[in-house]
Amino acid sequence: MRSSRSGNAGESNRAEREELRISDAFETKDGCLEFTATMININKGHNQDLMEKCRMLKDYALFIDKVREYEKTKKTLKEAIDEASVYCIKHDIMKDYLIKHRNEVRDVLLTEFNAKKQREMDRRDAREEGRIGERIDFVIKKVKKGQNLEEISNALEIPPEELESIYQVVLEEAPKFNVEKIYRKILEGR
Repeated sequence: MRSSRSGNAGESNRAEREELRISDAFETKDGCLEFTATMININKGHNQDLMEKCRMLKDYALFIDKVREYEKTKKTLKEAIDEASVYCIKHDIMKDYLIKHRNEVRDVLLTEFNAKKQREMDRRDAREEGRIGERIDFVIKKVKKGQNLEEISNALEIPPEELESIYQVVLEEAPKFNVEKIYRKILEGR
């Protein structure tokens, strides 16, 4: 059995410490090897005892906190990172490191923050795709029963204009009702 320790400067609302198991990522739990990692929340305001013992970790948490703070007021993430770097250098927070590696720090953070935003957008898109798929299935069932747009929209409690494109494409594809084809047509029409 292996274990590891990991720091988390991602979500600040996570627990102070969490034990993560690789087996939790799999549906079946019948593996013969387990890997555990203790994730320690290193966001500002968490694990103060650890932060007081490790200046670099504390400074990193302060720097990330400043990036997040400036991200709310700056036009771009790059500007927020640059502003946080200036602030931290001025206030002797990771000063030497930022002076030597400022561009690398900015590039890494831009990559990390952009990857996080991309994952969030992917999850949002997946939810939207699922919602469209459910609506297609529902409209097909109701059209097969002879219901019109008004009846279907009442049943779903959705305004008819939100269902109209799906309804029209479903009618065009009747009686075969190829769901994949209907889905593609709807996405192309957006």
